[in-house]
Amino acid sequence: MSFVVPTSLREAVAAWGEEGTDWLESLPSRVAELERAWALTARRPFEAGTCTWVAPVQLANGSEAVLKVAFPTSEARHEADALRGFDGRAAVILLRASDDGWALLLERCTPGKDLWSLGVEEGNAVGAAILQRLWREPPSGVPIESLSDVARGWAESLPGESPTAGYDAVLVTRAVELAHELASTRSRSVLLHGDFHPGNVLSSTREPWLAIDPKPLAGDPAYADVERDLSERLARRLAKPSFAYDTAR
Repeated sequence: MSFVVPTSLREAVAAWGEEGTDWLESLPSRVAELERAWALTARRPFEAGTCTWVAPVQLANGSEAVLKVAFPTSEARHEADALRGFDGRAAVILLRASDDGWALLLERCTPGKDLWSLGVEEGNAVGAAILQRLWREPPSGVPIESLSDVARGWAESLPGESPTAGYDAVLVTRAVELAHELASTRSRSVLLHGDFHPGNVLSSTREPWLAIDPKPLAGDPAYADVERDLSERLARRLAKPSFAYDTAR
């Protein structure tokens, strides 16, 4: 069977320039190398995702897992560290990681429905319970980016980006003020998922629901994970894309 690249990933590569093209061209050999080194057989990849190639795999013992190969970005750099920190509690288990951290072998969630399959109230309740279990002391010795530093970066970039995005200037000014204020007044710092939304929580047999795809930060839980989750639901209700946090820029 020829190597398959999902359409969403192929389209995203166009925005990455030469670096993205080179990465995509190296992907088939990279996956083949991982199949040999980790004794697994990759199947057709999942269609979702724009920065990673993700596929179900069968291991040598017949069990199933998921292979994830990421395009190198600052967002994905510490995904393995976050999953080690979560230690399988309300999140998928990290089975193996490459030395560079860009390839991960993960527990597979089955049946794998996401929280969009639930009603708003039930989905919010499940999501809140998952977050309460995820938030814990950030792992020591791992340079996970501080949410305060990220917020300051947003405050610097938002005024320049907001006119083309159609945001009201008064609201942008207030958002910048709040970013500085909240970044300097956090009451606690925990390991944050960083990209928590209904599509990143899947149904599973080991636990009813498990979080996937963390883009970890260290900071105040009230400022990031909850807002990200609720903004995704609001965006879907309004039938428009949400303002995505892009810490890779």
